[in-house]
Order: sequence, then C-alpha cells, then structure tokens
Amino acid sequence: ALFIWENKQEEEDSAKAVEHLVISAKLNPNNGCAFRLLGHYYSRFSNKDTSRASKCYQRSLTLNPDDFEAG
Repeated sequence: ALFIWENKQEEEDSAKAVEHLVISAKLNPNNGCAFRLLGHYYSRFSNKDTSRASKCYQRSLTLNPDDFEAG
C-alpha cells in the first residue's frame, strides 16, 4: 500500500492504495502509518471528508505521538 501511495500518478491509484491501507489497518490496528495515510486520502481525495480524516489522524497520533505528519 505504501509503495502504491508514494508512486501514485492518478486519483485512481490513490483509491487502490486506500483499499490496501484499509486492509492493513484492519489486520494491524496498531499501524499508525496506515491511519496517517488514510487521513491524507480522506482529506485530499474522498470528497475532502474532513471528519473521517480527523479520526484517522487522531488514531495515528494515539499510536505514535511523534508522528509530525499526522499532527
């Protein structure tokens, strides 16, 4: 998922990355990186769903308080 996210060229690629990130977050709910990237997606692409993005960023910061990208 991280590879797809970092190498995305189109919004369609972001959607593919998100599918993998959601699976990653479900399989490992302690993965702060997955929640941070989901927050980025929801804040930038998914109709700018700020509520959902905020929840993902909060979860990421709970798991890793030093994650400056999520804060």
